[in-house]
This record gives sequence, C-alpha cells and structure tokens, in this order.
Amino acid sequence: MPNKFLKTFTISTITIFTLCMGLIISVDPYEKYGINVFGFKTKAVMFGREVKFRMLDNTQNKYEAFLLGSSAAHRYKTSDMNEITGLKSFNYSVQHSTTEDYLAITRHIIEKQDPKLIIVQFDFYTLNKHFDTDPRLYNSPLKKYLKANSNNYIDSSAISNTYLTMDALRDSIRVIGVNLFSEPRHIYLEHGDYPKEKPNTGKVKLSQHGYGKYEFDQKRIDQLKELQKLASDNNIRLIAITTPHTYEHVQSIKKQGLEKELNQFKQTLANHFQEVYDFTNEGLKPYSTSEYFMDSSHLAPKLGKLVLKKLFGNSDEGVPSIGREISSK
Repeated sequence: MPNKFLKTFTISTITIFTLCMGLIISVDPYEKYGINVFGFKTKAVMFGREVKFRMLDNTQNKYEAFLLGSSAAHRYKTSDMNEITGLKSFNYSVQHSTTEDYLAITRHIIEKQDPKLIIVQFDFYTLNKHFDTDPRLYNSPLKKYLKANSNNYIDSSAISNTYLTMDALRDSIRVIGVNLFSEPRHIYLEHGDYPKEKPNTGKVKLSQHGYGKYEFDQKRIDQLKELQKLASDNNIRLIAITTPHTYEHVQSIKKQGLEKELNQFKQTLANHFQEVYDFTNEGLKPYSTSEYFMDSSHLAPKLGKLVLKKLFGNSDEGVPSIGREISSK
C-alpha cells in the first residue's frame, strides 16, 4: 500500500511539474527563448515599467519633477508634489525595483524631458545581493536604456533560473489573461498616479518584512555612484530617501539581527548621494496607523504628503519626527 501511494504521488508530482513547465515555456512570459506557441500579440503583463514608460514616452506634458521607487512609492500623489515643490510632477515608481531600474528610468526621463528634480525612494532590500533584479525589466521598453557593462544583471545566474519559480507560472497566467481579456493587473492615472483606494481601517498588517540573508552587492553600490553622476552631469537635484515603514516593521528588522545592515544601508546611500533622508526609523511610531499606512511596507497618501513636506522644509506642520537628513562620514 505505501509503495502504491509513493508511486502515485511521484507520478502525480512529475506530471504537475511537467505541465507547469510546459505552460511556462510555451508562453515564454519573459521572452527568453523567442517561443510563442499560442501566437500571443503581447507578452506584457502590464506592470509599471511598461505602462509608465508609454505614458511618459507619449505625453505632451512637460514634467520637471519625478519620483522613483518600488510599489512602496506608488501612493505619493503628484498633486502633492506639484503643490509642495512648485514643479509639475510625474510618479515613475514601478514594482520590485532595484538600482538598475532607477538608472534606466533616469536615462529615459533625461531623454524625453528636462528634469530639475528627481526623488528616489530606496527600500532596505535594494542593495541586498540576494534580492534579484526583476526579469520584467528586461522584457520592458526600458531595456534599451540598460548599458551592456559589468553592472548589467541580464546574464546573472538568477535570471537563468527564472522559469523555475512560482513567479514565472503566475506571470504566464497573467500573459494569457491579458491576451484573452485585455485586463491589465495595474491601472494608473494621469501623471503616473495610483488609483484612489478605499480608506484603510483596522490594525496595520506587517508586510514584506522578512529580509532573509543580507549581503551588500558591490555592483549595485557602484550603480549608486553612476546615478548621482548622471544627475550631476545633467544639473538635476537628486534626493535619495529610505522607505517609510511602521514602527513594528523596523522592530522586525532588528529582531532578524539586521540592525547593523540597516544602518550600513543608510550610510552607504549617504556616502554616494549629496542629499539623503532617512524615513526607515522608529520616529514613525506615532504614524504607524491605518491613517498613514496601507500595510507596514506601503504608505498611504497622507503620510506621503508629510514626507514631501519634510524634504522641502515644511516641517513646522507636525512632521519633525518622521525623518532626518543624514550625511556622509
């Protein structure tokens, strides 16, 4: 009986794995192999990289200020940026982003616009060698703004194993959905704004707070230098900020034994950028409520406005505790 169960289980497992891999390879969601068994018109899963690229590429607006970041930066409202900076603004944040995204996006911005200000929000995981660059970057229009040099992650071992992941299976299903129903997962408003959401209620949930093994990636640190040089060469004011998190989220980082790495992450930013502000700190404890956070990793627009006020000298309106400027040693 046990042998029969083991045999059935093994055959079922192999069958399921084979079917999943067959689906992924047939769809080829990241266009690694040029396979298109089903004749899909697009492999795009319509995440921020493609949508926002198209928006900026085809706009008649003249933007002067830009905000870059991961999904944690989606809810900064461009109307708040316009009001506080006095500059017409665009939110160019994209999901699961790293320094390579920010370089490509900045080059795209410089080619299409005349930017005066760029704010880049960096997540703690950004400089972690074990946080992979999103392969969707290489399947987006931004890929032409990547340099073919030692800082390019497209040939990394992480990319070669991309199709052996649940992400690849999920994105294959999304590609099928986009082609059959033309329903993108994310929809953005004019100027890159995130759609209005229902007010958050209840206790703020911990989200994306497990960072695992942390090792600093020298290639990404070098990209910080390149990003600052790109801004300086084009007379752009570049402000780097760390992502606001709830008090409980910061405590979770410390409980994982990563307080030293968190401080080093902040200091690394300060050593490479002329202006750096830290918002990943315990000073946000009074703001760690559903009024200011969607979850522990994603701020609500109300907190986004306070962050912008802090950056541009309007800290007399109840925001002195949420962040601080840090400098190089």
